[in-house]
Amino acid sequence: MPAQTIELATARLVRRSGASRSAHRLDVIGHDVAEVISAAGGTLFDRALGGWDVCVYATDGGDSRALRILGLTGLPLEEGISSAKAGPRALAVSAAALATDERVRDYLSAVLECGDVEVTIFGEGLPSMTTASGPARRRMSLAARAFKGYALDAAAIPHGEIEREEYFGAECIGF
Repeated sequence: MPAQTIELATARLVRRSGASRSAHRLDVIGHDVAEVISAAGGTLFDRALGGWDVCVYATDGGDSRALRILGLTGLPLEEGISSAKAGPRALAVSAAALATDERVRDYLSAVLECGDVEVTIFGEGLPSMTTASGPARRRMSLAARAFKGYALDAAAIPHGEIEREEYFGAECIGF
């Protein structure tokens, strides 16, 4: 499959008014809940604890108990991609889902049309992007590390010690 190029820089040219968007809404898209929790569970916990409305949309539906442990909501992907009109303030997307699912790429484009959006890509297989900072690291709180461990256990995901930081392939902020 050829490399997918995503034109994120064009979002600057799109209108910045008229779209209603929650000031503290973070949408997360992944193939499955296990991928999301493993790659970004602690960071998402910290966001939820900070007052963000964090919703995970996974193609497999996923383990809602593991998400609830982290303070997250889980919904099927179809519900998430149909809500682009309201637009989140931030979006975290699995690189694998972005590279393999046209619906995810279309949703990303729709969200970017809403104006300034923080976009974070996580996981393996990062597609080429025209505007992105390099790899990003986010330090998790002690609570996030503990709850991420509980969520991994609830989802029956084998793990060792929870690292202090989570690593992301790219961050694209303020388009």
